[in-house]
Amino acid sequence: MKKFVSVILMCLIVAPVLVVAQEAPQSVPLIKPDVPQSYSLFKKTVWRRMNLQEKQNKPFNSKNGEISRLLIQAVDEGLLRPYGSDSCINFMPDIQFTSNISVERDENPFISGGDGFSTFDDSSAEETETVDDGPKRDDIPPEFFSILYLKEEVVFDRNRSRMYNYIQTVSLYLPASAGTDWNPGGFEKLAGHFRYEDIVELFKTHYADKAIWYNVQNQASHLNFADAFELRLFSAPITKISNAEDIDIRQQYGDLIQQDPMNAMIIQQQYEYELMEYE
Repeated sequence: MKKFVSVILMCLIVAPVLVVAQEAPQSVPLIKPDVPQSYSLFKKTVWRRMNLQEKQNKPFNSKNGEISRLLIQAVDEGLLRPYGSDSCINFMPDIQFTSNISVERDENPFISGGDGFSTFDDSSAEETETVDDGPKRDDIPPEFFSILYLKEEVVFDRNRSRMYNYIQTVSLYLPASAGTDWNPGGFEKLAGHFRYEDIVELFKTHYADKAIWYNVQNQASHLNFADAFELRLFSAPITKISNAEDIDIRQQYGDLIQQDPMNAMIIQQQYEYELMEYE
């Protein structure tokens, strides 16, 4: 009888613990402390270029789960608003964003009678009014937008004696390598700028089941895109550090880079080592 009572007591003690464990959230949000101005010993604004085609960044660019696809889809659904600059002050007009993510196709430049010249009788004029709708625009496939620019603030907290990176803006670009079919200009084309806080809220709420950082090594340990950004699980070399002239590395060291393009990578690494050395 005593043994039976002890078994019942053990069940009553263990059962609530199991229930609490099952109700615990699957992922604990990452919390980064705010550094007060009085504790900020060092501060720099840094711009980074993140190529989603790189091996380390592939988890952000998994098939049909690309971060670029989710950003464009969120704008279409009205869940996210793009900005006109990385300062994120003024919203980008919807027509401008639509133009940025599409390419113009002039399939029928002339309304003609077959010889390349327009006819001038009344019937052809009426047909011109009804048929000629202007140039057609084709949407660029979202997976082609494989360049992200990150604007972040690097702050050294003298109270904790460590450096913190606070991402401010994420900018989506179409690379120059997209080809003439989708990028006739041959240079990086802006899609839009987004506030990082808006993106984190989107990935943690509406797109929590879609914003998956794909863990190639262990499929049981996929992460949310927002957590992957906070854990710095990406490769993004520095392209610019705040300066009085507001110019990037290529503008600062144009002659040196023109002599050997590899010098750009060396300068980028020097910037990284200087920040690390300061910390």
